[in-house]
Amino acid sequence: MDSIDIQILAMLQEDCKVPQVELARRVGLSPASISERLKRLEKKGVIKAYTAILDAGALGVGITAFVSVFVEHPRDEADFLSRLSAVPEVQECHHITGDFSFLLKVRTRNIETFEHLLFHDINSIPGIKRTNTTIVLSSPKETTLVALEMLEAQTVDTKATGVHENGAQEKDDHTLNCS
Repeated sequence: MDSIDIQILAMLQEDCKVPQVELARRVGLSPASISERLKRLEKKGVIKAYTAILDAGALGVGITAFVSVFVEHPRDEADFLSRLSAVPEVQECHHITGDFSFLLKVRTRNIETFEHLLFHDINSIPGIKRTNTTIVLSSPKETTLVALEMLEAQTVDTKATGVHENGAQEKDDHTLNCS
């Protein structure tokens, strides 16, 4: 990945509907080059999807909660994850360190639907020993953006040394500076 890829990713994070022609204009490449770069980034899994970010509150989904879950034994984790994947209100599931096994981000319409979700869809899964819930009062910052600034510094370092992280030597110097 070079600085042009990072520029493209930054623009797509801000607005995934930017036409390829506009991406090309902004970075100084042809639309065909942009198309190839996007295909490569998609194939590598860097770009996972193009999506719209919805306002849950505007849709009447008023409760956001974080639920810490302790799964009693590692053998129960696969069943837990399988059952959890069928629960659409669970937006995120993170395997974590500390006193709990997983941290879930959950959104429901109201406290009643959250209570039902917690007791019928989460706590009823075999192997769950305990949960701890934190209800979100407000979200002053919530983003899906990945901080690409750290990659820009890494790209500059790679260009300066001519060696990539994997030890490969730089083959050409046709990259643009992101600054």
